[in-house]
Amino acid sequence: MEFKGRNHEEFDLLLLYAGRRKKAEERVEVYEIPYRDDEPSEHTGKYKPYFREMEFLINDNTKKGQIYQWLNGYGKLRTDSDPDGYFKAEVIQAIDSDKYQGLYDNMLVSFKINPGFFYMDSGDTPVVMTAPGTIVNMGTHTSEPYIKITGSGNIDLTINSTVYSFTAVDTYLEIDSESKYVYRDTLNQGEKMVGEFPIFELGENAISWTGTVTEIQIIPRWREL
Repeated sequence: MEFKGRNHEEFDLLLLYAGRRKKAEERVEVYEIPYRDDEPSEHTGKYKPYFREMEFLINDNTKKGQIYQWLNGYGKLRTDSDPDGYFKAEVIQAIDSDKYQGLYDNMLVSFKINPGFFYMDSGDTPVVMTAPGTIVNMGTHTSEPYIKITGSGNIDLTINSTVYSFTAVDTYLEIDSESKYVYRDTLNQGEKMVGEFPIFELGENAISWTGTVTEIQIIPRWREL
């Protein structure tokens, strides 16, 4: 197991149980209507985080302080049973510790998988486009990419049949669909974007644009449920 770029073996930990990957639960709105036997529901297409517990043995108690410092906060979580990708996870619950067979400290750690997706390593590789083309979503769910548009003036970016408009671009503009943030460096540029944030559908996504554009850089963030 690896968390925040560090492996459990660095801390003399023995991994007893790595937990299991789950399919995140969809957020479903259920409505109660008087005089109806059924409950109509609305599938939102949004998914809840979930918890994944792991169990370790601490072979060296002198490293407990380092272990607790490591197993804290937010970072990428990787396991051998989930190759070629990672989860975005955080440790927000207390770490339980007890004796295992009277010899070693047994430690349970609860990771919150947040968001509840598995992110493919291939989706972290930047794609640079200097002419219109096609990008293929390799995941099993829509992705929320990071897009950097280098150009100036008014620009229309078209993904499939959806047009995303940007006004008065100065040198470049960064769009993060995951965090719902438009910026340049640390400067909020949200007022320069019209419409929803870009997403990539499953399969092929045709990308084109109008306006003065030098290049478009994309980190697609392919993901699976």
